[in-house]
Amino acid sequence: MRSSIWVAAFLIASGGAIAGAEPPIPADVNVVTPDAALPAPLAGYAGRWSGMWIGAGDRLPHILIVEKISPESFSAVYAWGDSQGEYGSLKAGSRRITGTVADGKLSAKLGQASVVYILKDDGTIAGTFTNARGFESKATLKKQKS
Repeated sequence: MRSSIWVAAFLIASGGAIAGAEPPIPADVNVVTPDAALPAPLAGYAGRWSGMWIGAGDRLPHILIVEKISPESFSAVYAWGDSQGEYGSLKAGSRRITGTVADGKLSAKLGQASVVYILKDDGTIAGTFTNARGFESKATLKKQKS
């Protein structure tokens, strides 16, 4: 029993999902190799990233797959798992999003909400989700092998 608690604590601390539905990914995902002229920091966004949105007593598994990126815009699959928090009732789903690239950041609208992703020097992405009422969730996403 103690080892189970330790493993669960480790997974939460490391951003791993421990329960609930895995975020669904469309079958037609297609990550396009970035143009060779694209600056390396922007090209680094391409691919599959996973982590956990955490905020206000809730945890939500998250996968971001940046399919295409240019100096001005990006397109991606934005996927989430079942809510794992005390207030959560959100069920797993996914959608394609498009957004802008400015100052090394990816930004997109999700209806009345918005997301911003910043590629950090340690190779992770820091994500911020903000809803229409100003509620924020934060995530650290790690690159996944294809």
